[in-house]
Amino acid sequence: MDLGASLMDSGLPMTTLLESMGRCIPQCSALRTVARCLEMNMEWDKAWEPAPAWLAPLQRSLGFAQATGAPASALLRNTAQLQRRQRVQHVARCGAQFATKLVLPLGACALPAFIALGVVPLIIALFPHFG
Repeated sequence: MDLGASLMDSGLPMTTLLESMGRCIPQCSALRTVARCLEMNMEWDKAWEPAPAWLAPLQRSLGFAQATGAPASALLRNTAQLQRRQRVQHVARCGAQFATKLVLPLGACALPAFIALGVVPLIIALFPHFG
């Protein structure tokens, strides 16, 4: 998205932007097909059908810019920032879930060891020695 925003700032048309991104970024090769479809005046949603679902934020941002005339580079930068923020929140959520899933196995392993090595010797030491 940031690359697209920079290319839009340099004055590239949207179809050239999509073609360039599809050519330079291997994961975005479907954008070349989208660019060709748009050059042939295909309907916006129909042209984006070959694109994978993870490119939907790019599709929405560019579609809004095309429909309203809003500056596409600003929309792309905002969308990129939103995507990064969502990714950070997702990673934090996964980390919290991992921590809660880790408590039970650690407790099952650590508690018996604590009892065997800490509590039992203390109880044995408290009893008077019978001899």
